[in-house]
Amino acid sequence: MLVPRVAVVLPVYNVALYLAECLDAFSRQLYENFVVYAINDGSTDDSADVLSKYEKNIVG
Repeated sequence: MLVPRVAVVLPVYNVALYLAECLDAFSRQLYENFVVYAINDGSTDDSADVLSKYEKNIVG
């Protein structure tokens, strides 16, 4: 496994309507040597649920 050369910090606060589109864009990148840290800052919408869904698909 390669050590990520690029780290992206993605602040998440009440962006459930746009979050899936953003995370999908990361997954379509041709460059693969990166990691995304999505930080949920106490969202009151469904942002945490969206992040959980993607986490299950990526981590297993």
